[in-house]
Amino acid sequence: MVRSSQWDAAAVMTQMAAATLRTLPPPADGVLYLIGDSTVKDQRGRKHPLGHTTRHSEHDPSTFGFEMVLMIASGERFRVPIALVPIDPQMKGHQNILFRQLLQDFVPPSWTRHVVVIADAGFAANATMRLIAEKNYGYVFAIPRTRKCTNGKHLRDIVSSARRLSGSLCAPCDGGGV
Repeated sequence: MVRSSQWDAAAVMTQMAAATLRTLPPPADGVLYLIGDSTVKDQRGRKHPLGHTTRHSEHDPSTFGFEMVLMIASGERFRVPIALVPIDPQMKGHQNILFRQLLQDFVPPSWTRHVVVIADAGFAANATMRLIAEKNYGYVFAIPRTRKCTNGKHLRDIVSSARRLSGSLCAPCDGGGV
């Protein structure tokens, strides 16, 4: 039933995504991938309250717009947007706070045997990693080189020494984890 009052867009999107995931055929391996990303939307109207100027690359010196955190559920043959929320540029770490909230609120479909979270280095906060471990999800993240492992060594030191020794770009943290 359609009503004439204001809709809660996040609730509508979440309910639609959950209904869609329930009806899709499950992947053969039972693995559901949650992909987290941020995106910048161009200026809307004269003055957007969450708008700010940001720099993305050398070729795109500055862009005015507002950033959004996007979460997508992906399987063998489907990609379903789960959530899209705006980032407040005045709040430090708001991107990670929103991402953790989206992970906390997500309820995987009954056919899911394992969930893997995929995101870039901007989402790899310690609190996010703890939440993923608590929920027994797997993860694939680009980890920043400034990250400190549980054994006290910085990732940049381990990776540079591993590169010299074996030519590999991947190195374990001596069993200590990241």
